[in-house]
Amino acid sequence: MRKAGEYTWIDYKSITEIAKELHINPVLEEVQDYRRNGIQHVNKMPHNRLPRKVKYYRPKCRRNQGRPLKRLLDV
Repeated sequence: MRKAGEYTWIDYKSITEIAKELHINPVLEEVQDYRRNGIQHVNKMPHNRLPRKVKYYRPKCRRNQGRPLKRLLDV
């Protein structure tokens, strides 16, 4: 980014300041926007659609505790 902003390491500019001047969005913000748009898309779906059902799914039973049972194929 320093080369794109025509700064050298001597200029005492932080990378965040250079990114603001060049109007570059951080990658993390782009990913958060993408996720937010995806969640809004799922929320607008009808209640009978599978992605919406999966989003609000809560299991009713609990798994067994301990190690998994031995099966013929595991031995």
